[in-house]
Amino acid sequence: MEKENRPCFSEMLAKNILIRQQALEVSAMLENVGVETILLKGVALMEISPAYSFEREVEDIDLLIKPGRLAAAVRVLESAGCSRLPEDPFAFTRAGWSVPVDLCEGLWYLTNAQNEKVFEQAVNTGNFRVLPPEEFFIHIKAHSLFHHARKENKWERDIQVLTTEFKDKIDLAAVEKKLAARGFDSGERLPCSASFAGLLSQNFKERLLEMFIKNEIPQKGHLTRFLFLPAAMKIRYALKLFFPSSDFIRGRYNIKSVLGVAVYRFLRPLMLLKEFFKAAAVFTVSRGEGEKC
Repeated sequence: MEKENRPCFSEMLAKNILIRQQALEVSAMLENVGVETILLKGVALMEISPAYSFEREVEDIDLLIKPGRLAAAVRVLESAGCSRLPEDPFAFTRAGWSVPVDLCEGLWYLTNAQNEKVFEQAVNTGNFRVLPPEEFFIHIKAHSLFHHARKENKWERDIQVLTTEFKDKIDLAAVEKKLAARGFDSGERLPCSASFAGLLSQNFKERLLEMFIKNEIPQKGHLTRFLFLPAAMKIRYALKLFFPSSDFIRGRYNIKSVLGVAVYRFLRPLMLLKEFFKAAAVFTVSRGEGEKC
């Protein structure tokens, strides 16, 4: 659900000016020690279109970290007095900051080689790097439909701002092909891979979409990615989800010892499966209530 009681334009602008200053500070800390970053999502859009600062509400600063440099980025922030948020191992806060800073090592739907290429093609705004225009478009779609599995007006507005600012650099036909190749769909319905879509009636897909959007289902972002991505991406994503890096395990579960990391490597798949069974129960109840109506 989208937030109500949004701040007025002047309050929004004042807050976003502080957030931009914070993004500049963090980006400089990382870049000064050779950690390349790309600014993502709302703060990046405000950098591209300053007028958007009057209306875009921001909850955090998202920074894409070049593959292989996440551990170095974490050390920099921790040495600067930042602390991790309990719910996210790579989200950091510090006294005086307006919002948390969330570090991301690679866009989840790309391979390491593709993520490296994103950095090569990034747009330099003078103060930050942002995603190449067409990749930015795809990222917004992937983030809303797969990561959160819900629709919000702010993401549709993000697309409008992006396509307006980069109208000469976004080939919508080319973007559609990229979306299809990655198993995404830029339309209103929840994306389906071609192989999975063939097994489902359109009516069922529409009901599935409605169920995902209307219900707070445990792990629904993971479930949408696993259910609807093409086979190759599905396998790659599942492996990364169930068997993440040691750095992720240390941060996610606040583990310090090598033995602790090894134990949680064994426990994590079981913990996730438990959450998925919860999601299946919600799905079953949702379908049962729908049939009674």
